[in-house]
Amino acid sequence: MPPPIDEMVSEVASKGVLISGEIVRSVDAKGKQPEVIRADEVFIGNPDQREYVISRSDREYEMLLVRPSMGCGARRLPPAGVAFARMFLVPVEETGTRNAGWRVHDFLSVEDSKFLDMIVDEARQAGRFQSRPPPITKYWWNAKDPSLPLPK
Repeated sequence: MPPPIDEMVSEVASKGVLISGEIVRSVDAKGKQPEVIRADEVFIGNPDQREYVISRSDREYEMLLVRPSMGCGARRLPPAGVAFARMFLVPVEETGTRNAGWRVHDFLSVEDSKFLDMIVDEARQAGRFQSRPPPITKYWWNAKDPSLPLPK
């Protein structure tokens, strides 16, 4: 069961980020190299941080080797060069099997919704709000050409 909505909203508003940008390095499951994301714009979070390394556990790399697709289990982000209109990331601390970095927050819808309003309000109160992202009318991915479908 996911945590309550207010806890997830608080997590993003207090320590996460809402960005637009591009995948600059794809995951390499065999070499255990995570994705690297570059933010073009920061809507919530530190406006000076532009590079985010996705935190992966050893188990996630193993799962990606067995099932290298989007869907259940470890999520594979689109390949390098794919732009996105919005992405919510939250920090991940280092453990024995995981490097410190960021994870994509998979609960919150990237579409305009009451959840986005809740995050913006709470981030504003915390002094982490930079600007409101423009409305999304098509796809989350391929922000440079939103008529394109999600990558496979």
